[in-house]
Amino acid sequence: MSELEKKFSTTYQARIRVGNTSFFRAAQRPLTFADSNDDDSSMHTVTEISSVEVTMPVDRFYALLEVEARIRSLMNSRARAGQHPGSTLWEEYKEEVIIRNQCPSVRIAYEKYLTLLELSRR
Repeated sequence: MSELEKKFSTTYQARIRVGNTSFFRAAQRPLTFADSNDDDSSMHTVTEISSVEVTMPVDRFYALLEVEARIRSLMNSRARAGQHPGSTLWEEYKEEVIIRNQCPSVRIAYEKYLTLLELSRR
């Protein structure tokens, strides 16, 4: 298991194992005039990709989704403002996590927020 996988497993209380499903992805290339004489089979190269299975608690899963959505939102807003998208993103996230972990009242409020968010999605 790589260091990234170990960190992910520890952070999200996840178990990672090799999956028994494969995915197939077509690597498309731009068409040229010469391609019009070729048969369809030469237009795409198909690559088989193995899978992994991740088992994790549902609250950690939603925390991961929230982090991903926040990163996308901040990157998009910074890109629109002409800033480098990842300049202080990680620092802001780490600061918020530290505050949540050090202040019980903030953690409780955050957990209530996640509960309300989950209820609104149903």
